Amino acid sequence: MLDPLTTDSFTHARAMTMAHRERLGRYGVTMPALARVECYYGPPGIAKLRTNDDGLWEPDSDGRAMLVQPVTVPTRLRFFDLIDVDSIEFVDTIAFNPAQPARWWWRTGDGWALGLHMLERGAPVPVVATPIEWLAAGGDALVVLDWSAPPIRWLSLLDAPLVVRDDWLRKRLEQTFRRIAPRPQFVGGRHAA
Repeated sequence: MLDPLTTDSFTHARAMTMAHRERLGRYGVTMPALARVECYYGPPGIAKLRTNDDGLWEPDSDGRAMLVQPVTVPTRLRFFDLIDVDSIEFVDTIAFNPAQPARWWWRTGDGWALGLHMLERGAPVPVVATPIEWLAAGGDALVVLDWSAPPIRWLSLLDAPLVVRDDWLRKRLEQTFRRIAPRPQFVGGRHAA
């Protein structure tokens, strides 16, 4: 039996029409990029919803239609100690208006980044500022969704080779890394003899 986030994601995906897909082209999301996201990271969709002041969204049949994207993390399942199956775990769903891509809402508040799968490759990881840029990259990028996430979540990024082309984004990442992993300050002291 599928969990509610997974079930809802496929319901939202069915609501996405070809006209919705073509409109995403205005924001740099090509059909191949969209197909790649659908195949590997969970299908984007359309949901009628209302947003709350706490940063969350909830379904509302009278609400406004927004683009929704599952936030997934890769998992590897082992069956009978013989077969490894790569899978994804649905942890959240974000909602946003592609025309205003710098603002998004969470369904549960548990999704802190899209593209965490990129860290496992050991190759340089492109970092983008918004979910629409992530979609345009076909999911082959990382976008931070929750800049106030606890330090434990950021640890995986500390040693990752990040590629950041946007100066504002680079400064924000540097500030966050200083906050979560400040360098120690040594004052005076002597060696023990």
